[in-house]
Order: sequence, then C-alpha cells, then structure tokens
Amino acid sequence: MSRTSSVLILSASLLLGALSRPAHAQWAVVDVGAIAQLVRQVATLQQQLQNAEQQLGQAREQYSSMTGGRGMQNLLTGVNRNYLPVSFEQLGSTLAVPIRATVECERGAQSRAARGAVGGRAADTSAPPAGMRHCWPLRHRRLTPRRVAASTPSSS
Repeated sequence: MSRTSSVLILSASLLLGALSRPAHAQWAVVDVGAIAQLVRQVATLQQQLQNAEQQLGQAREQYSSMTGGRGMQNLLTGVNRNYLPVSFEQLGSTLAVPIRATVECERGAQSRAARGAVGGRAADTSAPPAGMRHCWPLRHRRLTPRRVAASTPSSS
C-alpha cells in the first residue's frame, strides 16, 4: 500500500466517524431487590413519622395541661372565701364547742379513774365509754407517749 491509499483510508474512517450518530445500545437494568428494600424503607419512615406526630400531640396536651387554664377558678364562684371570724366574740363562740368537748372528756376520764380507785381496782381507761366516743382520738394522742414511756424499762 502506498502512502496515498493509507491517507485515503484514514481520512475516510475519520469522516465516517464524525458523521455517524452515537450508538444507544444500553440495556435497562432493574434491580428488584433494591426496589423492594426501598418500599420497606418508605413504609418504615411513614410509621416513624406517625409515631413522631403522636408524641408531639401528647407533648402538646401535657404542656397545655401544665400551663393552660383548667377552669379551677370557677369551682368556688359565689362562695365567700373569708371564713375568718369578724370579731373577738365570734371567735370565742367558734372555739367554745371544741374547748367544751375537751374539758368534758378530761372530766369524764378523771371521774372514771377516781371511781376505779375508790372501788379498789384500777380503772380501765384504754377504751372509751359509750357517751365519750368523740373523746377517743384526743385521749389516744395524749396517752400513747405515756404508755410507751411506762413500758420502756428504766436504765437507772
């Protein structure tokens, strides 16, 4: 081959390469496993989003219950909240009933103890008589420390 024929072949091949269109010989690749995994991920993300929305709603409800108005101010509408006595006489009459009951309890316990001592036996002061059942909590508070002290052996 001569030099002209090789130049002619080279120029023809370059001309044909420049004038030809690019080839579109690609294969469509479908990865079924990857698509299935993406679908599972989307479902998981949707569930996580729903859970986050529920948590946000609960947090908002809790915040509003701690800070918002619950209508507590309406519970005592129309009630006079000034329950303190106006005068000293009113205070005395208010306190007279519990003071009188305490004095009666003490007198009753003393008279029972005296009757027991006169009869030669110790009076049972652990249980209240039928007429003084309202005195029992007061007597119990007073007698419990004495009973504990009496039952503890002395260290002298």
